[in-house]
Amino acid sequence: MKWQSGFGLVVQIAVPPFPYVILDKEYSSEGLRILFSEKLNEEERSSLHLNDVLQRKNESGDREYVLQGMEGYALCVTGIGRTVPEARDKAYGLINKIIIPKMFYRTDIGLQFMERDGARLRDWGYM
Repeated sequence: MKWQSGFGLVVQIAVPPFPYVILDKEYSSEGLRILFSEKLNEEERSSLHLNDVLQRKNESGDREYVLQGMEGYALCVTGIGRTVPEARDKAYGLINKIIIPKMFYRTDIGLQFMERDGARLRDWGYM
């Protein structure tokens, strides 16, 4: 396992039918392509962790990502930085480049740590 100092966080990207499981493909996001507003660099690609996604090459040889499965867990996006705000900026900056119809995710990841928990851990001597 690769380890590095600093802070990291993970944001789950979901699509319908999450948080439910369905049996009727009519209500599934299966088959939708995941697009990006701009070409991702290697660091950004390594921050994408595919869940219910098929990765394949299209006719022109480029990578293509297609949603699979019936649960709606599309992918996770990680952010790593020297500080929690830096890790958040990296994760949410990458999320802003992802285009999936009806995708959703939490926007509060890391805020409680920044507003309260980080100071408590420092006061208690854990950081």
